Amino acid sequence: MLKAPELPNLYFVKSGNYTYARMYRNAWQDKKSGSGKTAVKTHTKTVGRIDNSEGVGIIKFSSDFCLTHPQLNKFSVARVVDEAAAASGKYKLVFTPLDSNEELYAAPRITCVSIGMSAVLDELLKRDVLPNCLKEVFGEHYKQLLAAAYYMVMEPDAKLARLGLFARGCRLPTAAEELYPAALTRLLAAITPEKVQLFFKSYLTALTKRRLLSKRRMWALDSTSVSTYAKLSDAEYGRNKQEEALPQINVMMITDEDSSRPLYYQYFNGSIPDVSECVRTFELLLNLGVHSFVAVADRGFFSAANMAVIADKGYHFLMCVPYEKCTGFQKYIDEAMLAFSRDNLFDLRCGQNVYTCKEQTAVEGGKHKAYVHVFYHHEASGAQIDHYQRRLKEVKELFMQKKILTAEEQAFLYANYLTDKDSRKLILNDNHEPILDTAVYNSFIKNAGICLTVSDNIKYADVAYRAYARRKCIEDTFATLKTRMQLKRFRVSSEDSLCGKCFIEFIALTLYSFLYQRLEAAKKAETEIPHHSLSGIIDELRGIKDYYFSNTHEHVINPLSKKQRECLDLFKVKYPHSYYDTELTEVNRRKEALKPHGSDLLKEI
Repeated sequence: MLKAPELPNLYFVKSGNYTYARMYRNAWQDKKSGSGKTAVKTHTKTVGRIDNSEGVGIIKFSSDFCLTHPQLNKFSVARVVDEAAAASGKYKLVFTPLDSNEELYAAPRITCVSIGMSAVLDELLKRDVLPNCLKEVFGEHYKQLLAAAYYMVMEPDAKLARLGLFARGCRLPTAAEELYPAALTRLLAAITPEKVQLFFKSYLTALTKRRLLSKRRMWALDSTSVSTYAKLSDAEYGRNKQEEALPQINVMMITDEDSSRPLYYQYFNGSIPDVSECVRTFELLLNLGVHSFVAVADRGFFSAANMAVIADKGYHFLMCVPYEKCTGFQKYIDEAMLAFSRDNLFDLRCGQNVYTCKEQTAVEGGKHKAYVHVFYHHEASGAQIDHYQRRLKEVKELFMQKKILTAEEQAFLYANYLTDKDSRKLILNDNHEPILDTAVYNSFIKNAGICLTVSDNIKYADVAYRAYARRKCIEDTFATLKTRMQLKRFRVSSEDSLCGKCFIEFIALTLYSFLYQRLEAAKKAETEIPHHSLSGIIDELRGIKDYYFSNTHEHVINPLSKKQRECLDLFKVKYPHSYYDTELTEVNRRKEALKPHGSDLLKEI
């Protein structure tokens, strides 16, 4: 037996030789004269037509409408005069199964969906530019994109193929009928690299105009590698940060340090190191019209060429100098160490000695200059020296025992012990032991505990230190991506799916950052919170249920616990209340219980 399809509100308009079916939503507005409210049709859209002007006959629904209501494929739908109310000129829809062996039945329906977490995300997006930017670029697909992002925030192991099933038990920005597998395939195909870049152009411009980002504009820049078994064009072997022997794709991301909001991402070939991809990223940002900001990057992005390109394009940088390149800044280190010996330059906020060198260093030919900030930590110095000396002994013993060395151990051995300039072989003493390179050893001991940053924009060392320390926000973002959202593997089968999956993950990360910031603000203000982790809050909110009764069109909210109310208070969301379906124009709300005798026994419950 087949159940009659459930359709949205429809009305019919005669135009020429046709009668068009349009769906709509009701909005309650104050009457122009007198008191009370009246229902007004909004969000109208043509979804089908009848091939005559009388308004009676078979309705030919549009293909898009049939895609969102696939159950219509099993029925012929006709608009006929309602004989019971023929005098008043009323019509009704008649559903006829296309398979003559099927019978039609209509049964009352009760549904139960989780609404707590959706209500929080809806509230967080009310005053944000994200929904409008998605709608501007992706049109009506934007609701499906938000639904997929909501799903990834709520489900720890969110596989996109299960989104339709998840939507049946959780309220999302779009109905479950619009999230069936074929619709999701088309959604991923609609997310092209061109549209993604158009979105970032609109998104970053809107964030700047609405002043939703800090005036300091310190943006953390970092990358990670994601392994995959899929045969993708960008999947190549490279320096895997999880030390997995698998092809990988590298993902670079930019995050606002103050709000932890992800702002931009780009994925690229797994064999390309971070230092080589930086130039192309800033070329894209320049052409997208992104306003100037300070790129705070770690050692992996440090190079004179990168600093020159960033400065040439009107952006700014704060980069940490890799330890092996500190010898190129030896005069600055010596100047700082002399200053540390003459005065107490310990900074309480930084927790170590800080110093900004008097002379700026030239960047790539002298066109730009950068401030050099030197940081020295006594405890770190001792720990680094202990580790270095222990490592020297361990590698030397492995060599003497003729053990097979790893690539890292072999590189360490040849970098710290003397080698022949011509043959590049180790020089051994009379006991056949490698001889320590005292110049390298003394340089390490001298510079242990030293950290260097260079910036063309940040003049003061304490400001540079705090900006670099806040880079942790992007490391937390990658940790969320790989632990909470389970993106340790790219589970995709095609290039089109890869682009779409990455974009949806980006939106989900943005939503997660909103939640995280609100929780961190509450902790900083020492406000009492129901849970100390976001996962606990999400699980608590998912317990808020909405029961819908199709016969009475009533939504009944289950009672809220104390912790659920505290979770809603944390995000400044109003408590949900039971309500009658406001989209219905005909009021048939049940206000009294049916009597257990008389004519009420014949009524359907």
